[in-house]
Amino acid sequence: MLLPVLSKASGTGDGEGCMPLKELSADNLAFRAGERLDYSMSFKWGPVRTEIATATLTVENDYFNGRNVYKAGLRAKTTRFYDSIFKVREDFNSWFDRDGLLPRRFTRDTREGNYIAKDDFNFVWDAPEPYIAAQFETGKKPRRSFAIPIENSCTHDVISLFYKARNVDMSRVREGEPNPMVFAIDDDVYTIGFVFRGRETRDIKGYGKVRTMKFEVSVVKGEVFADSGIFIWFTDDDNRVPVYIEAGLKIGMVKATLTGASGLRHKSALNPKK
Repeated sequence: MLLPVLSKASGTGDGEGCMPLKELSADNLAFRAGERLDYSMSFKWGPVRTEIATATLTVENDYFNGRNVYKAGLRAKTTRFYDSIFKVREDFNSWFDRDGLLPRRFTRDTREGNYIAKDDFNFVWDAPEPYIAAQFETGKKPRRSFAIPIENSCTHDVISLFYKARNVDMSRVREGEPNPMVFAIDDDVYTIGFVFRGRETRDIKGYGKVRTMKFEVSVVKGEVFADSGIFIWFTDDDNRVPVYIEAGLKIGMVKATLTGASGLRHKSALNPKK
């Protein structure tokens, strides 16, 4: 079946979009199967600060079309109190190669109040011109199928991009210099940038003082985020675990703080306080 083709206008450009990476062999990655990261998400506006949601990231071994892959998932939901105000459920899944982290499939099921969005992507790398066989639907628009051209192997879904970004080669990253990242979601492709902003020691509840690397990620302009980027603090160790995230909104700010980490591959800068 021939699929309508999404325009390349918002795609990766002339082979751009590759971040500097370490060797991506399964034994050399920043994570491993069995890792679990838990977060508490809060909203801050002036003196008001309240927990609004929780989120969990997991990764495990799986098989996809006869390949050894990782299956990574993100589950997020509003707290019981906010369910009565604006109920949110996020369910993201990504299947990607254990060696190289090349994405193979991605699904998304988002329910935010009355808004519903569903993605189902299959990355077709062995075609003469690689593409994503995509399906997308919302609560107001029926499911449609289309092809998203892939300009190079640096195009990802948002989940595989997160795990790949944890393997950045810091010896090739310069403080203050932008680096590109490319991902597809819904019916579009986005090129955003991340910038290393230096090393800091942050006080993380439950862990005390943690050595971190601070990054700024540009955001896709829209009705939600402020003009400033998203700031992420990763552990300054080989695990590269995000311990704190903050993003300015049009009104207020949303923050995410690590509340639990298990199954880490490497010796960790995280030392839970008893």
